[in-house]
Amino acid sequence: MLPSLFFLGYNKTLLRRGSAAAAGAVLGGGFFYLCKIIDTSALAAAKAKLDAAEAQREEVLLRHIANGVDIRSRNVEIGSEVVIAPGAVILAGTILRGKTTIGAGCVIGPNTLIEDSTVDEGTTVNASQVYSSHLGPHNNIGPFTHVRINTVTGYGVHLGAYVETKNSNFARGNTVSHLTYIGDSDVGKYCNFGCGTVTCNYDGKDKFRTQIGDYCFIGCNTNLVAPRHHRRRGLHRRRQHHHQGRPPAGSWHRPGASDQPRRLG
Repeated sequence: MLPSLFFLGYNKTLLRRGSAAAAGAVLGGGFFYLCKIIDTSALAAAKAKLDAAEAQREEVLLRHIANGVDIRSRNVEIGSEVVIAPGAVILAGTILRGKTTIGAGCVIGPNTLIEDSTVDEGTTVNASQVYSSHLGPHNNIGPFTHVRINTVTGYGVHLGAYVETKNSNFARGNTVSHLTYIGDSDVGKYCNFGCGTVTCNYDGKDKFRTQIGDYCFIGCNTNLVAPRHHRRRGLHRRRQHHHQGRPPAGSWHRPGASDQPRRLG
């Protein structure tokens, strides 16, 4: 029998007393310890299982490298259904799983998770997570971007730091640089979103879509409350709550031009 101590904290007194004194669960000095006696045969079986998994993982990496993929670290995990085009670069800490396809010239990682998604050629995904989505060509994603289910981006889209998207379509050339949530939305081409923009699509019962036209400029700290259609070349300045129905106080709207974009601020 071999004692095995799993530490979830640090306690010098407990360490001096040895692992035998730490049998069971111990709470001392504000730290928690869990000790379990593991049979040597069980450890050997666990090691064999881990070795087999590591060998299988490395075999997958070698197969992709032989096919022209540039994998620069053994610290990469690629699922059996993943397809990677020759010329793509996969950096350390990357996990690709499910039915994922990576295009030629992509740079994925470091520290990136992509699941059941397509990433078109020339796109960079840095330190981000992507689920069940389609990233278009020559996108720049990350760092720390959360691309949730059913996000679709066009050519040259940038989703930056601490941006979260869900069930949304982004046309060509959109820029969402940081600290923004875009959900259940259809965004036209070449729009720019300032820091702190949020699409508010849920009223506690139903979810609605936000429609944003081409060339819109959304300033920082703006709430876009669905259902709402923001017309082409609309301008929304900072710290606004733009909602369905009557315009908020301080809004600007030219009389007799109901089809014109509304300028706030």
